[in-house]
Amino acid sequence: MKNIHMPKVDARYWASILMASIFGTNLGDFYAHESGLGLMAGVGVLAILAGLAFLAERRDQTPHELYYWLVIIIIRTGATNIADYLAFRVHIPAIPLSIALGVAIAAFALWMTMTESKAEVEANRGLPDTDAKYWVAMLFAGVFGTVLGDVASHYYTQANASIGLGLLLAIILLGRRQFLRGTYADGTVTPVGGAGSHLVAALAHADALIVVPEDDTTVEPGADVEVVLLG
Repeated sequence: MKNIHMPKVDARYWASILMASIFGTNLGDFYAHESGLGLMAGVGVLAILAGLAFLAERRDQTPHELYYWLVIIIIRTGATNIADYLAFRVHIPAIPLSIALGVAIAAFALWMTMTESKAEVEANRGLPDTDAKYWVAMLFAGVFGTVLGDVASHYYTQANASIGLGLLLAIILLGRRQFLRGTYADGTVTPVGGAGSHLVAALAHADALIVVPEDDTTVEPGADVEVVLLG
Protein backbone atom coordinates (compact mmCIF):
# COMPACT_ATOMS: atom_id res chain seq x y z
CA MET A 1 0.00 0.00 0.00
CA LYS A 2 1.31 3.44 -0.95
CA ASN A 3 2.47 5.88 1.74
CA ILE A 4 -0.13 8.40 0.52
CA HIS A 5 -2.83 5.96 1.68
CA MET A 6 -1.24 5.21 5.07
CA PRO A 7 -2.38 6.98 8.25
CA LYS A 8 0.09 8.74 10.49
CA VAL A 9 0.74 6.73 13.66
CA ASP A 10 -0.43 9.11 16.41
CA ALA A 11 -3.23 9.34 18.99
CA ARG A 12 -5.84 9.56 16.23
CA TYR A 13 -4.46 6.37 14.66
CA TRP A 14 -4.72 4.38 17.89
CA ALA A 15 -8.25 5.64 18.55
CA SER A 16 -9.21 4.73 14.98
CA ILE A 17 -7.62 1.27 15.09
CA LEU A 18 -9.47 0.59 18.35
CA MET A 19 -12.83 1.61 16.88
CA ALA A 20 -12.14 -0.25 13.61
CA SER A 21 -11.32 -3.40 15.61
CA ILE A 22 -14.49 -3.13 17.69
CA PHE A 23 -16.58 -2.49 14.58
CA GLY A 24 -14.90 -5.36 12.73
CA THR A 25 -15.51 -7.73 15.64
CA ASN A 26 -19.21 -6.90 15.80
CA LEU A 27 -19.49 -7.07 12.02
CA GLY A 28 -17.71 -10.43 12.11
CA ASP A 29 -20.28 -11.85 14.54
CA PHE A 30 -23.15 -10.52 12.43
CA TYR A 31 -21.55 -11.76 9.22
CA ALA A 32 -20.92 -15.24 10.62
CA HIS A 33 -24.45 -15.65 11.97
CA GLU A 34 -26.49 -13.96 9.25
CA SER A 35 -24.65 -14.58 5.97
CA GLY A 36 -25.18 -18.35 6.00
CA LEU A 37 -21.97 -18.82 3.99
CA GLY A 38 -19.98 -20.84 6.51
CA LEU A 39 -16.31 -20.26 7.31
CA MET A 40 -14.65 -21.16 4.02
CA ALA A 41 -17.08 -19.36 1.74
CA GLY A 42 -17.43 -16.44 4.14
CA VAL A 43 -13.70 -15.86 4.50
CA GLY A 44 -13.34 -16.38 0.75
CA VAL A 45 -15.78 -13.55 0.06
CA LEU A 46 -13.89 -11.29 2.46
CA ALA A 47 -10.60 -12.19 0.75
CA ILE A 48 -12.08 -11.21 -2.62
CA LEU A 49 -13.28 -7.88 -1.18
CA ALA A 50 -9.82 -7.21 0.26
CA GLY A 51 -8.24 -8.09 -3.09
CA LEU A 52 -10.53 -5.64 -4.90
CA ALA A 53 -9.61 -2.93 -2.38
CA PHE A 54 -5.90 -3.55 -3.01
CA LEU A 55 -6.41 -3.40 -6.78
CA ALA A 56 -8.28 -0.11 -6.50
CA GLU A 57 -5.61 1.28 -4.18
CA ARG A 58 -2.85 0.53 -6.70
CA ARG A 59 -4.59 2.67 -9.32
CA ASP A 60 -5.55 5.55 -7.03
CA GLN A 61 -3.04 8.41 -6.72
CA THR A 62 -5.22 10.56 -4.46
CA PRO A 63 -3.94 10.93 -0.86
CA HIS A 64 -6.50 9.47 1.58
CA GLU A 65 -6.82 6.61 4.09
CA LEU A 66 -9.98 4.91 2.83
CA TYR A 67 -8.32 1.75 1.52
CA TYR A 68 -6.24 1.20 4.66
CA TRP A 69 -9.21 1.35 7.03
CA LEU A 70 -11.42 -0.66 4.67
CA VAL A 71 -8.90 -3.51 4.58
CA ILE A 72 -8.42 -3.29 8.37
CA ILE A 73 -12.18 -3.75 8.88
CA ILE A 74 -12.35 -6.62 6.36
CA ILE A 75 -9.42 -8.40 8.02
CA ARG A 76 -10.85 -7.85 11.51
CA THR A 77 -14.19 -9.27 10.34
CA GLY A 78 -12.47 -12.35 8.94
CA ALA A 79 -10.32 -12.74 12.06
CA THR A 80 -13.44 -12.90 14.25
CA ASN A 81 -14.90 -15.63 12.04
CA ILE A 82 -11.67 -17.66 12.13
CA ALA A 83 -11.29 -17.30 15.92
CA ASP A 84 -14.89 -18.38 16.56
CA TYR A 85 -14.46 -21.34 14.21
CA LEU A 86 -11.32 -22.54 16.01
CA ALA A 87 -12.88 -22.09 19.44
CA PHE A 88 -16.45 -23.26 18.90
CA ARG A 89 -16.35 -25.57 15.87
CA VAL A 90 -12.93 -27.20 16.16
CA HIS A 91 -13.24 -26.92 19.96
CA ILE A 92 -9.61 -26.00 20.65
CA PRO A 93 -9.38 -25.01 24.36
CA ALA A 94 -9.07 -21.23 24.75
CA ILE A 95 -5.87 -21.15 26.83
CA PRO A 96 -3.78 -23.45 24.55
CA LEU A 97 -5.20 -21.62 21.52
CA SER A 98 -4.19 -18.24 22.99
CA ILE A 99 -0.68 -19.49 23.75
CA ALA A 100 -0.28 -21.01 20.29
CA LEU A 101 -1.42 -17.81 18.60
CA GLY A 102 0.88 -15.71 20.80
CA VAL A 103 3.86 -17.89 19.91
CA ALA A 104 2.92 -17.75 16.21
CA ILE A 105 2.74 -13.94 16.29
CA ALA A 106 6.11 -13.70 18.07
CA ALA A 107 7.72 -16.05 15.52
CA PHE A 108 6.18 -14.13 12.64
CA ALA A 109 7.42 -10.81 14.07
CA LEU A 110 10.92 -12.25 14.40
CA TRP A 111 10.82 -13.44 10.79
CA MET A 112 9.69 -10.00 9.62
CA THR A 113 12.57 -8.43 11.54
CA MET A 114 15.09 -10.72 9.93
CA THR A 115 13.77 -10.32 6.37
CA GLU A 116 13.27 -6.54 6.19
CA SER A 117 16.40 -4.66 5.16
CA LYS A 118 17.68 -1.38 6.60
CA ALA A 119 16.98 0.30 3.26
CA GLU A 120 13.34 -0.78 3.41
CA VAL A 121 12.97 0.54 6.96
CA GLU A 122 14.46 3.91 6.01
CA ALA A 123 12.43 4.14 2.78
CA ASN A 124 9.22 3.74 4.78
CA ARG A 125 10.29 6.40 7.31
CA GLY A 126 10.27 3.80 10.07
CA LEU A 127 6.72 2.71 9.31
CA PRO A 128 6.05 -0.97 8.63
CA ASP A 129 5.97 -1.93 4.97
CA THR A 130 2.31 -2.73 4.22
CA ASP A 131 3.05 -5.77 2.10
CA ALA A 132 1.56 -9.25 2.40
CA LYS A 133 3.51 -9.92 5.62
CA TYR A 134 1.99 -6.85 7.27
CA TRP A 135 -1.59 -7.89 6.50
CA VAL A 136 -0.98 -11.51 7.56
CA ALA A 137 0.34 -10.13 10.87
CA MET A 138 -2.83 -8.04 11.19
CA LEU A 139 -4.94 -11.17 10.62
CA PHE A 140 -2.99 -13.14 13.24
CA ALA A 141 -3.34 -10.26 15.70
CA GLY A 142 -7.08 -10.06 15.04
CA VAL A 143 -7.59 -13.78 15.69
CA PHE A 144 -5.43 -13.57 18.82
CA GLY A 145 -7.32 -10.52 20.10
CA THR A 146 -10.68 -12.21 19.62
CA VAL A 147 -9.62 -15.38 21.42
CA LEU A 148 -7.95 -13.48 24.26
CA GLY A 149 -11.01 -11.25 24.64
CA ASP A 150 -13.22 -14.34 24.93
CA VAL A 151 -10.88 -15.77 27.59
CA ALA A 152 -11.00 -12.54 29.61
CA SER A 153 -14.80 -12.40 29.34
CA HIS A 154 -15.11 -16.03 30.44
CA TYR A 155 -13.01 -15.62 33.58
CA TYR A 156 -13.91 -12.04 34.58
CA THR A 157 -17.39 -11.51 32.97
CA GLN A 158 -17.87 -9.34 29.91
CA ALA A 159 -18.44 -6.14 31.88
CA ASN A 160 -15.35 -6.50 34.08
CA ALA A 161 -13.20 -7.66 31.17
CA SER A 162 -14.30 -4.70 29.03
CA ILE A 163 -13.57 -2.19 31.80
CA GLY A 164 -10.22 -3.78 32.69
CA LEU A 165 -9.02 -4.13 29.10
CA GLY A 166 -10.21 -0.60 28.30
CA LEU A 167 -8.28 0.87 31.23
CA LEU A 168 -5.19 -1.14 30.29
CA LEU A 169 -5.41 0.10 26.71
CA ALA A 170 -5.78 3.71 27.88
CA ILE A 171 -2.72 3.39 30.11
CA ILE A 172 -0.68 1.92 27.27
CA LEU A 173 -1.73 4.51 24.70
CA LEU A 174 -1.87 7.68 26.80
CA GLY A 175 0.72 7.12 29.50
CA ARG A 176 3.31 4.86 27.98
CA ARG A 177 7.04 5.35 28.00
CA GLN A 178 8.30 5.35 24.46
CA PHE A 179 11.52 3.90 23.12
CA LEU A 180 13.28 5.11 20.00
CA ARG A 181 15.68 2.72 18.36
CA GLY A 182 19.11 4.15 17.70
CA THR A 183 22.79 3.57 16.96
CA TYR A 184 25.32 4.52 19.64
CA ALA A 185 28.89 5.69 19.06
CA ASP A 186 31.31 7.92 21.00
CA GLY A 187 28.72 9.12 23.50
CA THR A 188 26.17 10.06 20.82
CA VAL A 189 23.04 8.17 19.88
CA THR A 190 21.29 8.59 16.51
CA PRO A 191 17.64 7.51 16.07
CA VAL A 192 16.82 4.73 13.60
CA GLY A 193 13.27 4.61 12.21
CA GLY A 194 10.34 6.19 14.05
CA ALA A 195 8.72 6.08 17.47
CA GLY A 196 6.48 3.26 18.66
CA SER A 197 7.10 -0.18 20.08
CA HIS A 198 5.28 -1.81 17.14
CA LEU A 199 8.06 -1.00 14.68
CA VAL A 200 9.80 -4.32 15.07
CA ALA A 201 11.89 -4.27 11.93
CA ALA A 202 13.98 -1.27 13.02
CA LEU A 203 15.33 -3.28 15.98
CA ALA A 204 17.44 -5.32 13.59
CA HIS A 205 19.45 -2.19 12.70
CA ALA A 206 19.80 -0.65 16.18
CA ASP A 207 22.24 -1.20 19.04
CA ALA A 208 20.57 1.09 21.59
CA LEU A 209 17.18 2.27 22.86
CA ILE A 210 16.52 5.96 23.56
CA VAL A 211 14.12 6.37 26.49
CA VAL A 212 11.41 9.01 25.94
CA PRO A 213 9.55 9.76 29.23
CA GLU A 214 5.75 9.67 29.33
CA ASP A 215 5.40 13.47 29.51
CA ASP A 216 7.68 14.19 26.55
CA THR A 217 6.39 14.23 22.98
CA THR A 218 9.67 15.11 21.21
CA VAL A 219 13.41 14.84 21.77
CA GLU A 220 15.44 17.77 20.46
CA PRO A 221 18.82 17.17 18.75
CA GLY A 222 21.66 17.52 21.26
CA ALA A 223 19.44 16.85 24.29
CA ASP A 224 20.66 14.62 27.10
CA VAL A 225 18.76 11.34 27.04
CA GLU A 226 18.70 8.01 28.84
CA VAL A 227 20.11 5.25 26.65
CA VAL A 228 19.78 1.49 27.01
CA LEU A 229 22.51 -0.37 25.11
CA LEU A 230 21.45 -3.57 23.37
CA GLY A 231 23.74 -6.58 23.47
